[in-house]
Parts: sequence; structure tokens; C-alpha cells
Amino acid sequence: MTPLERLTGRERLALGILVVAVVVGLSLWIHAVALPIPAVSDEAIYLWQARLLASGELTAPAPPHPGAFKLPGLLVHDGKRLSQYPIGYPLALAPWVRAGIPWALNVLLAGLSVLLYHGLARRIDGRGAAWVGTLLLSLSPYFVSVSTLFLGHTLTLFLTLVLLVALRRREVAGGSARWAACAGAAVGYALNVSPFVAVPMLLVAFERGLAARRARPLRRREVLAFALPILAGGALFCGVNLATTGSPWRPAYYLQSWVRAGFGEGIGRRVPMPSEEGRIEFSPRDALSLTGVRLASLNKSLFGWPVSSLAFAIGYLVYAGARRRARSGRGERTAMNEDPARDRWDRPLLLLFLGTLAVYFFWYHHGLLGEMMGPRYLFGALPTVVVFTARGVAGFAALASRISGPERRGPALGPRVAGLLLAVLVAAGTVPYYARLPGDEANRIRRGAQDLFEELDRRGIREGTVFIRALITYQAAPLLYASDFEGTGPLVFAKDRGAEANEELLRSRGVGRVYHARMEEKTYGWVLTEETSLEK
Repeated sequence: MTPLERLTGRERLALGILVVAVVVGLSLWIHAVALPIPAVSDEAIYLWQARLLASGELTAPAPPHPGAFKLPGLLVHDGKRLSQYPIGYPLALAPWVRAGIPWALNVLLAGLSVLLYHGLARRIDGRGAAWVGTLLLSLSPYFVSVSTLFLGHTLTLFLTLVLLVALRRREVAGGSARWAACAGAAVGYALNVSPFVAVPMLLVAFERGLAARRARPLRRREVLAFALPILAGGALFCGVNLATTGSPWRPAYYLQSWVRAGFGEGIGRRVPMPSEEGRIEFSPRDALSLTGVRLASLNKSLFGWPVSSLAFAIGYLVYAGARRRARSGRGERTAMNEDPARDRWDRPLLLLFLGTLAVYFFWYHHGLLGEMMGPRYLFGALPTVVVFTARGVAGFAALASRISGPERRGPALGPRVAGLLLAVLVAAGTVPYYARLPGDEANRIRRGAQDLFEELDRRGIREGTVFIRALITYQAAPLLYASDFEGTGPLVFAKDRGAEANEELLRSRGVGRVYHARMEEKTYGWVLTEETSLEK
């Protein structure tokens, strides 16, 4: 019997309504607040790569003037233009791009993640903590913000939850090879979303295999069922590398001088942002500082209250450790009597979080871009913090019930305490965060681009060349993506690289009027001016 089959009729209805509300709410948020266009270069390149895959191509011919459309992550190598990112997320995005609704992928993945989280938490924590965590996850501004980006982090969260649910099902249900294959498929596909994501997932799977070796030892067919999808994912990863860079062991992102894993000299001098000339030196001290920034952003943005995200989680860990030590000293089972699975899942959940933190400790990336996007690399480890936070809230509720005593009349005190804590988390932090989200940098970049598109349409400008000058290169991504990083369409957006370079592009285009768009520093809006026309 699955966790969802154990729900009462009312709980099924409530969970269904919640999942539908998440999907509908995120869809409305995208169109009313975030806008369904890319904000930064990562999103624009993922969408371009998905469009390329939807057409059956892995790379595109390099344009005659690649510098006019260059973004960090959009590479030209051996006469081919390619993305620096692995194929996993664009491959999942391709059908939605073809259908004209690319925003729908992450929205649906977010809804499925809520469903999977509830099933997992119900299995390991029981009804109360599962509902607390599900509500916290659904209302988290961090969850909402990242789920509305055209980035692969929502897919990594979904794959991580698939792995955790499959491993838990393998422990308690029949068809073990089937669940092992499901877990392996999640890891294998994660390799092609981000190899870093697959490392903590493998750690969790290895720990679960060791933990279950006595009660349910792994059989050969289970090992094969788990390993084969991972090998297939690795083969796909190496095959794409071979086709794009010429080496199965060299991913495309290693063609970038400023994106790397590991430390040491040889990278060059420090620069504040990546440029065509500058390179970046990355040290362990830098990694420690960047990790601190990510954790601080996570702690502040997860539930919208500066101390809410980790305080309850740490409180639960202290409480659980004390309970285990007390039981061990009395010779009792270390697992909690009321929830035997709970303690057994402390280690894999901690491994997931700490493993994710460790692999990204060695990964330099300058672009935090606000509190919501800052800790996005930790998004796959979200189940750990939500589970532990929900346990902390449920623990306070259980404590209140014990203090009130069994003779108390009227409504139980525990659920009321849990409801009060949830209300405080939402009212004291989440609501103000939602109020500030529309002013987030990424959303302002989107609105500025949308306003420019509307101005061009209002003025009837459908042909010509618009040279754009942004504050930072990646902020021009929504405009460059609008003309597919090409100089061949009737209306083209290109980087303003100076009179001589601009003239070369205009000569290759032949005809059309010339416009200039400059980004304003405070509003991220665009000021459009018309310069002249060029006749053949």
C-alpha cells in the first residue's frame, strides 16, 4: 500500500486541492509577476538549447558575427555554437518549448514534488509532520521563486524526491528491483542535469543499501537494476561531450575560463565579473565565504523569516540526539517508538544536505543575483531542511500535548500549537517576502524587457537592428534570446560593440533601420532611440 493509499478521503481531497493550488498559483505568478521570458543568460541559453534539441540538433553553426550575440555560457567551438550546460534539463524542456509553453515544465515538476514530498514524509514521519512540511514547502517563497525560473533546479529537486521515495519503497514494499531501477534512473538522469547533483544522491543510495543489508539485503538483480540506468546516463553524458567538445571527458562548461571546479592557481587574476579577457582565481577561503553566503541566503529565504529555516531543524537534531542517547543508555532501541523509520532516515537526509553543500563548496559561481536565486544550488537538498523543520514544529506540538495532559478537555493542544507556529512562519516572513519578490532583480529585468517589446510593437517596429547596451552582459539575455542570438531575422537584437563592429553587422544584414536601447541603472528599463537607416 502506497503512502497516498493510506490517506483518508478528506486527506486525499485536501492534498489534491493543495497540489492543484500550487500548479495554478505558480502559473499565475509567472504570468502576473515574473513574466514567462528569461531574465538572465542561464535561462536564455537553456531555452535556446531546448529549441535546438526540439529541432533535432545538438549544436548550431556559428553565426558570422558571434561577438554581437555573445553571452556567458553561449559558446563557439570549432565553428559550432553550443551551450555550456548539460543536456538533461533542455531535453526535458524541449517538448514544452515546441508546444509554446516552456514555463509549464517547472510548474508541473513543482506540483509533483509537493506530492512526492508528502508521500515520503508520511512514510518516515507520520501524518502530522508530513502535513506541516507539505504546507511549509508549498508556501515557501524560495520554492516559489526557483520553481518559476527557466533553470534545472526544480528538476533536480524532483529527481531527488523520486530517489528518496524509491529507496523508501524498496525498504517496505515488494518489487524491489523495480524501485531500484527507479532510483537508478533518477541518478542517471541527474548526471545529465548536473553531475554535482548526482554525487549526494549516490551517497544517499549507498547509505540506504548499507543500512538495509540485514533486513533486506541487496540482490544481484537489484544492483543491476540500479546500476544500468546510471551507466546509461553516464554514457549519454560522455556522448554529448564527445559530440560537442571532441572529448568524452571534457564537458562544454570547461571551455569557459571562469567556470570551474576545484582550487589552485593558473586560472589568472581576480575580476569582479567574467569578461572576455579576465579570469578568476578561486581559493578555499573564497569557497568558504561563498558557502556562508549560500547558507545565509537559504536560512533567510526558505520560509521568509531570518531565523526560521534552520532554527527548528537544528532544534530537532538536538532533541533527536538526546532521545537516542537516553534510550541507548537504558538499553532500549535507538529508534523512536512512535516512528521507527524516523531515526533511520536522519543519516540519509543529512548526507543529502551535507553532500550537496560539499560538492558545491568546490564550485565557483559569481552570480548570486538576490536572496532567492543565491542558494539555488542547494535546492535539491530542500527535503532535508523541510523535513527537519517540520519535525521541529511537530515536536513542539507533541510537547504541548504532553504538558496539557490526557485529562484536558476540548480540542487537542498539539495541533493548535502546530497551527500557531505555521501561522507565525507565514505571517512574520513569507507574506513580506512575497511583497518584495516583484521588485527582485530578475523580475525587474523581465519587466524592462517586456516593456521594450511592447514599445516596439506600439511603434510598429518589426524590422531593423536594435543595438543594446546593458549594465552587465547577462542582463541583455531576454533581448538577445528574442531574436534567437542570430543576425538573420527581420528584427534583430545585438550587443552594442562600438561603431566599427556595429557597422560590420549592419553591412552583412544589408537593409533596415538602426536603433539603440540603453538599460537604465535603477529601473532596469530600456531607453530606445532611433539612429539612422542603412540602404543596400
